[in-house]
Amino acid sequence: MRVFFGNPPWARPGYYGVRAGSRWPHFEREGTQYMPFPFHMAYASATLKRAGHDTTQVDGCAERITDEAFLARFTAFNPKVVVLEISTTSLDVDRAMVQRIRAAAGRDVVIVWTGAHSWHAGEPDVLTSDPQVDYFIRGEYEFALLALVEAIQDGKPVTDIPGLLYRDASGKTVTNPQGKLLKNIDEYPWPDRDPLPMDRYVEATPFLPGPNLQMWASRGCPFKCDFCVWPQMMYGGRNYRVRNERDIVAEVKHAADRYGMKSFYFDDDTFNIGKDRIAGYAQAFKDHKLDLPWGAMSRADTFDRKTLEIMAGSGLRFIKYGVESGDQGLVDAMEKKLDLKRVREAVKWAKELGVATHLTFSFGHPGETWETARRTMDFMMELSPESLQMSLMQPFPGTELYTKVKEKNLLVIHDLRKYDGYSTTPVRTETLSPEDLEQILREANMRWNRHQLWEGLRKAPLQKLVYGFSNPLQAFTRVRDVIFG
Repeated sequence: MRVFFGNPPWARPGYYGVRAGSRWPHFEREGTQYMPFPFHMAYASATLKRAGHDTTQVDGCAERITDEAFLARFTAFNPKVVVLEISTTSLDVDRAMVQRIRAAAGRDVVIVWTGAHSWHAGEPDVLTSDPQVDYFIRGEYEFALLALVEAIQDGKPVTDIPGLLYRDASGKTVTNPQGKLLKNIDEYPWPDRDPLPMDRYVEATPFLPGPNLQMWASRGCPFKCDFCVWPQMMYGGRNYRVRNERDIVAEVKHAADRYGMKSFYFDDDTFNIGKDRIAGYAQAFKDHKLDLPWGAMSRADTFDRKTLEIMAGSGLRFIKYGVESGDQGLVDAMEKKLDLKRVREAVKWAKELGVATHLTFSFGHPGETWETARRTMDFMMELSPESLQMSLMQPFPGTELYTKVKEKNLLVIHDLRKYDGYSTTPVRTETLSPEDLEQILREANMRWNRHQLWEGLRKAPLQKLVYGFSNPLQAFTRVRDVIFG
């Protein structure tokens, strides 16, 4: 059967959308490079291809194409089933795309939605609110989708497909129970990368050379951070499954040969769990002469300096740590179980070993105040990583954080388009309004920009001042903007 996979275009003036492959669907400012690889979509396509189905994928966000170009690719492929990965934040755009697909293909095509989206408590489920959508698959969907496609092909019932939402004969939505996750994830085929614009998926620039392969060494996370979307909504809780190092090495070698990859990055929920396992990966990279620099999304407290040394010795050049706040009380309230003293140690070790660090912070968790926010800003400057990410806390429906803000009456904006995190937030805290939180984010960005500028001038004044600018006026403008906002 012909199956079309799509990550529909999503943009607004001055910004481009990041959806499939992102734990946090949001907008990035035009001119930046970051784009995640659409893992679930590519794994699902590979799973269907292995079973003999004809598939293609169009990543409208990565390719930055128009709706018209996306629809033209859909029409040219002429599929029986179209699978669209959606998100809470982009729901208005996703609905509009379904309407256009229906207008182009009528009822001859079966439309399936997937992705990290859950409806608000007390509101209609996704099939009731979106009658043009035929099915929705919750969570990790590769094998559930395969079962659905084969049921459609053979005219069989869908009543036993795990995680599937469908309509019964009366039109009422039926929600099938979630099934068991595949325990041995080495049984998945490698992601189907051939139809995708592999040069567009960018992570860790400028610390890892491109083109850069994004991949998984594990799925899920054993920790309980209340805001984290994928572990709660895609994997159903604290489920953590890991891959065999031989399969990882083979995938990296294949991608390097086929796509000319110059580095690789593990975009796991948490890569570095199990010191012996991580050391085994690093040794396998050396034994198989994977002479490529690499990076990983990690926790700061699940390994020691010796393990980091082993990782650096096998080519680790970049590591991400999720921190979220510089206030230990807020970190505890998020259920991260992270000691900020361990963050200090991990960043210090990385600097000593020549590994670039990227830290993530987020403002607006219940309990946030001006004092805790400025404590976080001070912590950022103290750690002085090579790069960092700042956002506003987003309580996606389906997460524990959403339940908390609802119970505390802190969700004040119900427009799903405000679930952005880049510059706007739908929540308040007990003492701060959404406008206060947005001002905090602006202040944090200004402080960080100034810090970067002073650090750059201190370390290499002339080179840092002129690097990346075509003339002195551009350099002067950049300095002025950073200093005066």
